[in-house]
Amino acid sequence: MTFPDNIEEKLGFDKIRELTAEKCVSMAGLQELKKCSFNSNYQQLLKSLKYVSEFKYLLQFEGGIPTFNFFDLHTYFERIIPEGAYLEENEIWEIYLSLQTALDIIDFLESNRENCPSLIELIELVELDNFFLKDIGSYFDESGKISDAASAKLGRIRKQLKDSEKLLRKAIEKSFKAAVAKGYVDEGSSVSVRNGRVVIPIKSSERKKVTGLIHDQSSSGLILFIEPGEVVEINNQLKDWELQERKEVIKILTIVTAKLRSEVRSIKKANKFLGLIDYIRAKSALAIELNSILPELDNMPNIKLNKAYHPLLNLGNLNTSKKIIPLDFELNTTSQRIILISGPNAGGKSVALKTVGLLQYMTQSGFLIPVQEGTVVGIFKNIFIDIGDEQSIEDDLSTYSSHLNHMKVFMEHADKDSLILIDEFGSGTEPTIGGAIAEAVLGQFLHKKCMGVITTHFSNLKRFAEQENGIENAAMQFDTKKLVPLYKLQTGIPGGSFALEIASNIGISKKVLAEVKELVGNSYLDYDVMLSKLETEKENMVNKITMLETSVKEAELFKRNYKDLMSRLSEEKAEIITQAKKEAERIIKQSNKEVEKVIRDIKEAKANKGKTKRIRERLEEFASKVKTPKEKEPTESFTLGVGDSVEIIRNGVRGEVIGLKKDEVELLVGSLTSKIKIADIKKLKGSDQPIISKKKSSYLFDRKISAFNPVLDIRGEKVETAMPKIEKFLDDAILMGVSQLKILHGKGNGVLRSLVRDQLKTMDYVNSFEDEQLELGGSGITVIQFK
Repeated sequence: MTFPDNIEEKLGFDKIRELTAEKCVSMAGLQELKKCSFNSNYQQLLKSLKYVSEFKYLLQFEGGIPTFNFFDLHTYFERIIPEGAYLEENEIWEIYLSLQTALDIIDFLESNRENCPSLIELIELVELDNFFLKDIGSYFDESGKISDAASAKLGRIRKQLKDSEKLLRKAIEKSFKAAVAKGYVDEGSSVSVRNGRVVIPIKSSERKKVTGLIHDQSSSGLILFIEPGEVVEINNQLKDWELQERKEVIKILTIVTAKLRSEVRSIKKANKFLGLIDYIRAKSALAIELNSILPELDNMPNIKLNKAYHPLLNLGNLNTSKKIIPLDFELNTTSQRIILISGPNAGGKSVALKTVGLLQYMTQSGFLIPVQEGTVVGIFKNIFIDIGDEQSIEDDLSTYSSHLNHMKVFMEHADKDSLILIDEFGSGTEPTIGGAIAEAVLGQFLHKKCMGVITTHFSNLKRFAEQENGIENAAMQFDTKKLVPLYKLQTGIPGGSFALEIASNIGISKKVLAEVKELVGNSYLDYDVMLSKLETEKENMVNKITMLETSVKEAELFKRNYKDLMSRLSEEKAEIITQAKKEAERIIKQSNKEVEKVIRDIKEAKANKGKTKRIRERLEEFASKVKTPKEKEPTESFTLGVGDSVEIIRNGVRGEVIGLKKDEVELLVGSLTSKIKIADIKKLKGSDQPIISKKKSSYLFDRKISAFNPVLDIRGEKVETAMPKIEKFLDDAILMGVSQLKILHGKGNGVLRSLVRDQLKTMDYVNSFEDEQLELGGSGITVIQFK
């Protein structure tokens, strides 16, 4: 149910219809638009919206969609039915072109099947036989006329007709030249046609000198248009051939019309298909113009608008410098079933309300809406609105009486599946009574669990919203310093009227304002001042919280990166120790074997000095090979300064000095900082400039780099599982010096895409991120470039 009857005019949807109608190219398309109405069937609505979304994609990225030759065929269907009836050749040609266009569109959709899975279903409406269409087309030439080859008889007749026309031209030219030579014709005159006969313009004074039939005369009577006697017979023969041609053409048209009659059901279905395509194409073209998208459709009554625009306001300001502020808005079934918007006049309250109403009505009428991804639009079974002056002279109703009648309808019919939109609730009568009635009615709406948007100036309604569950105060933000509206909706607090401030800014005298304050009383003024202060303080607090959240995220990121670096260094240290132990064990085993062999050889030599000497030399040679390294000599002394490149001795990691403190330095390693003792580093020479490098001995780190995959796939993941993966993926990439990454999150409802991009916005070392190329995945993949 929608209320009142002129709801489309009140919301501005009638203008959306007009804009769509301008883009339709056929009567069938306009008929489909005329049938468009508010729909609460989820499945039907979802399919309609997908049609438009897919067609929009085809218009934007595929092009070449056959959208010409859409003719109005309705008037032909009844005339085809009677036996023996025939359509004229231009009418049959229009049917032929329309059917050909239908087949061309089907071929186009088939070739783009992967991009339009919903539109493909419409093909089932068409039952045309290609051979039938070729048969119809075979009777016509390229200009849409019955061709000479349509029948053998027609070909012969037209040949005779052409021969007669040649004879006529020669005869009339001869007669005209003779009349000119004798001075019977005025200078500059020429041969013309009267009553379908070729004639010569002869001076009235010379009439008796020329034989022939008079067919007409000039308005002055000075010129007579005469068919010369020598061409009369030729003209008669020509007319005879023309009659025979027409008779044969009618015969052919009757045959072709009979063929159409046998397929009239298929033709009607094809015409229905063309009308739907034209209607969908018009809505898609409007969506492109309004920069609209398909929101996430929910089968429950709720609304979550992300960066929404009023389509008509935005369209009207496309060619101006005026900036439209997008609207973020939410209604849900828990704490925010009703939003009560207050604030100064001309602050945007009504625009916000109408934006919500129009976008909801558009969505439930099958139109895409100008919002950003993340928008969710639920399904309401009823929409009730009370907007604008409804004074009725015919019904003897005042504006306020009309509003009360509306409230009566709302309370009788609205329920949990209803959306209520009321502008300037309670206005139009004495404020105390009006406010009380409005509060009581608002209580009924809450009791019936309705959802809605209501604008007001009444303080008692703002207090009511603070005390009751299910209703939330909201304010249109106002620049308290410049005293101008900001057109931004802020939920959680009521808005002040700023009436006195605005009056003062306009130039109303202080004396008058002082009298106003005295008349109003301190309690009301204190409340309004409190609202103004709350609005300013909340704005400042929001800014501080945003800055603090950004700082916390950066600190957490640095902490994670530091822990990861220390963990990796510990792993490398443990691996080196393990390898050293293995090497020591190998040496000991080899030494034991060698010693045992030496002892055995000495025993066998039986104290032979020569052999014993050679054995001792061999033992000393082996000992020199396995001898442990000498203790490291003292590190060469050096001086350090900010900007010097150094290397950490224990693992070969290189970095840049960014700070000095007594016996330690602060290093920048990639995008991470670390404090290292001076004794554990060595200064690099001028040629050793890379900031991050690994020694060959740091094989664990090299192995980790080679195994790193610069593409992360989180499609189908939940937020709680995807977030840790994203963070680790980005951290690893930074530590390994990767310059470009890709995250596959899919398109879906845009939640994962928003999660990824919100995280990237907080990272200083991210240079840019954007959608992948369309042919490689488009908005389903985010490509990241690091600084």
